[in-house]
Amino acid sequence: MEARVAVTAPGTYFTVGLLLVLAHCPDEPKAAEDVGAIWLVHGRGWNVAPAADSTTVYFGGIAHDVVAISKAGGQVRWRASTGVAGPYTEGSNVVVAANVVAVGDVDIYAFDRATGAPRWTFRPVDLDETGRGLLVVAGDAIFAASLHNRVYALDARTGEQRWMTPLPGDSTSAAFDPAVHDSTVFVGVKRFGIPTTGAIAALDTGTGTIRWVREFAPSYPGALYGCLGGAVFYDELVIVAAEDGRIYAFDRRSGDTVWIAPRVHAIPPATGGSYADTRPLEIVGDIVVAGSTQGILVGLDAATGVERWRRRDVTLSYFGVRYASDGDTLFVTADGVQGIDPATGAARWRRGAGAINRSVFISPGLPEPGRLFISGDAGFYALRR
Repeated sequence: MEARVAVTAPGTYFTVGLLLVLAHCPDEPKAAEDVGAIWLVHGRGWNVAPAADSTTVYFGGIAHDVVAISKAGGQVRWRASTGVAGPYTEGSNVVVAANVVAVGDVDIYAFDRATGAPRWTFRPVDLDETGRGLLVVAGDAIFAASLHNRVYALDARTGEQRWMTPLPGDSTSAAFDPAVHDSTVFVGVKRFGIPTTGAIAALDTGTGTIRWVREFAPSYPGALYGCLGGAVFYDELVIVAAEDGRIYAFDRRSGDTVWIAPRVHAIPPATGGSYADTRPLEIVGDIVVAGSTQGILVGLDAATGVERWRRRDVTLSYFGVRYASDGDTLFVTADGVQGIDPATGAARWRRGAGAINRSVFISPGLPEPGRLFISGDAGFYALRR
């Protein structure tokens, strides 16, 4: 499969997709001093995770834009647009690789890190959509999964396709949210059949060769058990959630199952029929923190999968909540943004708390010593920690 790589200004191709969006009905934006901000750049934030280099943080806005801001003083260095139509940016994160900043917005758009000038656009010739899910970087390569159940590796400098690998599946299959560890990229697979099925696949980052695939088995009749990717890593384990609510740990090299943690919702569901539970994951030290659309946050022993603590909080139940960690604290954008102790699940601090679905903050946070970069109702923040 070839792809068109445009090196001029981004085009205006847009496809309406089946995207569940984080519910967001903001209150009046809170002033910077009300939420402990070091600086605030006014704009329109969105549920796009920011990225940073040594001097600059790069935010994705709701209006198909990327905003580059000085870490030190909050000065805007440049703003750039993907040029895509539609009410909001349809990607998940910004990444920094080689000399570019890239963002997903149905397709993938890259801008010069220093100036914001358009560098390239990646759009497969059959209009496979590679820019809706998470992008991930390893060296000078950007990896993306697609709605046509493929994994792509791109040269970050040029946008040229290095390889493309179709994953096992059928015409209903899609690939989701890659994660890279050492020389392997791990991708989730969901097949939108009846019932929904899924798998996790491990591929060589250099060649795209499939190293192993593990299919998930249903935990009860009619269960939905696709995989939306977003794997995390601990020692020799790759850990990922299935849509039936269970969490699996596999040996990274062999794909052998090491442990399975149970779901947190009741089976059979009170409403009857099939049920899916989206469970975002993050590693903090030796704890796997797992959310749930049931509004339950649990801390699991990363080596064994044994539950160490559980916290029930309805504000954590939004589809689309994603986590971040600095290795010591978990950061959750729900009811404002919370810094959570991974040993107990208790909140260490909170900024911008409000009513359900009325959080002042929107995107996952990007932690650095003493501060947290995050998008919000009023724009783009550096918060004191």
